[in-house]
Amino acid sequence: ALAAEMDDPAPACFLLANSRSLPEARAAALARATGEALRAAGARAGKPFVAVSRSDSTLRGHFPAEVEALAQGLGIPDAPIVLCPFFAAGGRVTEGDVHYVVDGDRRVPAGETEFARDAAFGYRSSNLRDWVVEKSGGAIARDRTASIDLETVRRGPDAVATRLGELPPNCRVVVVNALTRDDVAAFAAGLEIAEAAGRRFVCRSAADLAAARAGIAPRPPLDPA
Repeated sequence: ALAAEMDDPAPACFLLANSRSLPEARAAALARATGEALRAAGARAGKPFVAVSRSDSTLRGHFPAEVEALAQGLGIPDAPIVLCPFFAAGGRVTEGDVHYVVDGDRRVPAGETEFARDAAFGYRSSNLRDWVVEKSGGAIARDRTASIDLETVRRGPDAVATRLGELPPNCRVVVVNALTRDDVAAFAAGLEIAEAAGRRFVCRSAADLAAARAGIAPRPPLDPA
């Protein structure tokens, strides 16, 4: 079925896993099996592909276990994780590595919102590099994280690709700063350049990076007709 999807001219296929409803071990097992199936399908179809772990813009989910398992299944266990929870429609933005939830005319650090008090996926850190350390239980140290700042993003795709190419070998997670869909589009274009040059990444993102990476433009809400 996956090989058939890869032969379809559509730019993307969404696999709905509902993994957030599963215990972490089962979610990780599902992600690993999915990665293995995708890798086999890609080989069968003879098509290159990119996998994005589409997650919650308020940072709730099995991280890093689910993403690491997906990377293992894909055969790229050492690939850096691109972390981009930006979501324009929901007012989720990242600046200075701090993730915010827009509430009216205020930007509230994510760690100070009700989402951070989630019974299953709660957290304290709003700075995404600190959040990675927190959620990994210290297994991913802060010096093994990096970020793409807004200045780099706004210099354009080539600057993004250069920065991605300069990541140290021990980098496990790279945080993407973005305030607009244009920022995410510029990052996605830079990511594609880096991938074409041979770098491999596995993405953990909210809706906008997944759409931008697939070349799917935003559409207005449906009208009554």
